[in-house]
Amino acid sequence: MIYGYLAEEKEGTGGGRLALETESKKLGIKFKSLIEDPQSNRIDWKLRELGQLVKTMKKGETLATYEALNLARSTTQFLEIVETLAKKGIKLHLLKYNKVFNPGEMIDTKAFLEMLKRCEQDYEHKREHEPIEKRTLSGVPLGRPKGRKNKSRKLDKHLPEIKKYLALKISKASIAKLIGCHAQTLYNYLDDKNLLNEKEVLEREQE
Repeated sequence: MIYGYLAEEKEGTGGGRLALETESKKLGIKFKSLIEDPQSNRIDWKLRELGQLVKTMKKGETLATYEALNLARSTTQFLEIVETLAKKGIKLHLLKYNKVFNPGEMIDTKAFLEMLKRCEQDYEHKREHEPIEKRTLSGVPLGRPKGRKNKSRKLDKHLPEIKKYLALKISKASIAKLIGCHAQTLYNYLDDKNLLNEKEVLEREQE
């Protein structure tokens, strides 16, 4: 018997019900039942419906899900799930990679490590893109709001040097070279900090 499993995903990972059903159809897999967990994979797997499902499953049955992200939020928890299933004699099928963890077979160490590497890449991708996904789905515009300036700029650490060079009447182009930045970047920074003289301000306004 094959049980399909999905964790609740408000942000969306690309590995939801549609992905699971599409891949299972492609592989010719039919589920005895499909469990859609109302709780997020942020919660420990043993406290979710996944934990209850694993408890009720029997030796020789299969737990199928689209990807490791549907089961857990980290490689550590994923390995814990794999170990628990193996002890119970339950197979785990990750459809995204068409990889089956069969407790009755010798594990191919190289293939297993490659599999973990792919899982970790999925986790890393999720961590990087989750803030963007949340802002997009909530309708919050991406990027810095118009008219708002960063609290800190990359040239802030050079401000004491810049002021010293300005006091010594060193040219802006030379200062830019001394601190290792593009001349235009320095001009923009000086403008933001009101460190340009009146002549330079007028010239910039006329550009």
